[in-house]
Amino acid sequence: MASRDSLTELLNRRSLEQILKREFERAVRYRTPLTVVFIDVDDFKMVNDRYGHKAGDEVLKYVATHLSHMTRGSDVVARFAGDEFIIVLPNTPLDEASQFTNRLQTFFINHPLDFEGIQIQVSISCGLSQIEEGADDEATSLLKKADKMLYKAKKKKSTRHSYM
Repeated sequence: MASRDSLTELLNRRSLEQILKREFERAVRYRTPLTVVFIDVDDFKMVNDRYGHKAGDEVLKYVATHLSHMTRGSDVVARFAGDEFIIVLPNTPLDEASQFTNRLQTFFINHPLDFEGIQIQVSISCGLSQIEEGADDEATSLLKKADKMLYKAKKKKSTRHSYM
């Protein structure tokens, strides 16, 4: 239980950081690609405000369940904090990871959560980073880069929505 998030049953942040360190070292040693996906649930605060925290919890469990089902056995899915999730994709180049995140985003858009008869539209934003030879000296640098890319994706989305 100490390695799992109690709500989503995904790995928790501490476990993720240990596994990411191991996967990072393996990727460097064997010169294989390693991509990290940082995921944030869009407008999560609005879900809590509009439908209550029970609905918010259901959204988090819904996202966690589908992230787990849509990844491979070798991938690592974890709840990072709040409405943020991380997926570690060993042996996955950035272009394949990008295609994967597009499938994730499309899935959530096309499959709203049914919460007590209410359809809640779930949308996610993703930031990706990959090991760059000679540029990354530790696993946490991948998380930081993915977080920056997530921030850019969310900013781009909010700019796009403000003009629609």
